[in-house]
Amino acid sequence: MPKFKNQAVIILFFTAALFAFLLNLKFLGEPPLPGGDDYYYNYAAQNLLEKGSLFSDQNESVVMADSMYPMFLAGIYKIFGRENYDAVRIAQILLFALTALLVYGIAKLIFKDEKLALIAGWLSAIFYPLAGFTIRVIREPLMAFLIVLSIWLLLKAQQTLKFKWFALSGLSVGAMALTNSIAQPFVLFVIFGFILIFGREFFTKRQLLRVGLFLLCFLILVLGFLYRFHWEKGADPLASKSGVLGRKAEMIQTMRGETYFRNLGGLLFGYYFFEKEGFNVQTFLNHRGTSAKISLLATEGYSPQERSKILFQDSLSIITGNIQRYFAVTLLDFLQFNNLMLPNPASFDPAPGQNLFIEGSHPEIPIPLKVIILLSLRIVYWLFFGLVIYGLIKALKDWRRFIWLILIVVYYNLIYSAIFGIPRYSVSIYPFYIIFFALGLSTVYEKFKLNKTALTQ
Repeated sequence: MPKFKNQAVIILFFTAALFAFLLNLKFLGEPPLPGGDDYYYNYAAQNLLEKGSLFSDQNESVVMADSMYPMFLAGIYKIFGRENYDAVRIAQILLFALTALLVYGIAKLIFKDEKLALIAGWLSAIFYPLAGFTIRVIREPLMAFLIVLSIWLLLKAQQTLKFKWFALSGLSVGAMALTNSIAQPFVLFVIFGFILIFGREFFTKRQLLRVGLFLLCFLILVLGFLYRFHWEKGADPLASKSGVLGRKAEMIQTMRGETYFRNLGGLLFGYYFFEKEGFNVQTFLNHRGTSAKISLLATEGYSPQERSKILFQDSLSIITGNIQRYFAVTLLDFLQFNNLMLPNPASFDPAPGQNLFIEGSHPEIPIPLKVIILLSLRIVYWLFFGLVIYGLIKALKDWRRFIWLILIVVYYNLIYSAIFGIPRYSVSIYPFYIIFFALGLSTVYEKFKLNKTALTQ
């Protein structure tokens, strides 16, 4: 963990914890919010305690691919009692606060500037969407912590070249990959990063030993978990992944013409401006055709493995036969992945911002005021991402210092745009967006000061 030298950092930790606690206050003593993945994670954790397996459905046909979060839940239940949701929430609040500290630590390692590091830490401490997910029995708080921890450890390995940091970063990246299986290929990006950093020296004995230790620790952890939990007879760990691919193929077939452009406009400006009778704003996220196909295959007697294989092959055939349309719908997923998140007024749960005021909601607010609110939110959102992009461009010029942050941001955007991106999945990399935002804002401010000084002379 980063070393802290002043009271401001201690206050940072407690501010983050207090902010998340206040969001949770209404829900203490209550079960998880209905809907979403909360049920499946909780069910897998209960199954782990009772049977030592990670099946996430009552038919025991699907293994929870993301092992680490059910393990996290099971550990809390083992210590504090079954389905002690408040203990889960408190643990996630602490993870959120530790994530803010690690963001400060990463910024301090990169910038060597206390003020800039504190700006990044404080912005992370009040980052609502990630704090809001501490309410839920869901993996995002743990995933964000592990990703930020992994990047901090990789930076320590890069800067010190000590073997212990390579080993610890391998274990952390492995834990990250087990918390969200979509992150497993990121290990290849890490190896690529080491090749870029070391250059020709990568192939020397000393550097190969360091990278080999990283990879060994990663593989021991990941393969150990896969062997223990994911090769169970009759299980189908890829069932949910084939469904996601099916949804992408379904989008290629349905997102055309006016439907495509209404979704594009809705994701850019808000669906309120693009509503129309007969146009369902939820079509973009739905995959009813895929669900119906899976149900049909089930009634015809196909096993879960056979259903996944058929769906995967059919979806891949549609995608490879429509590459141009694939990239067109991938743009929609990229915008959806990086879209605005706002509090659900009923639950404080982070919700997609593009759905604000749709379907005649909040009739008490005049239409002109709705337009002003929507455009104001978008302007702030675009300004934030404009500075993030500016900071990223500045970072590319000094890529050795920022390489791990650049790689994780590029990886997440590529993988989720290519498959299925929703705002919830992006919260894990927002700490790095915040660091790039701090860099962009600082650079703009310094240029403004220089220009102002030049004009006054």
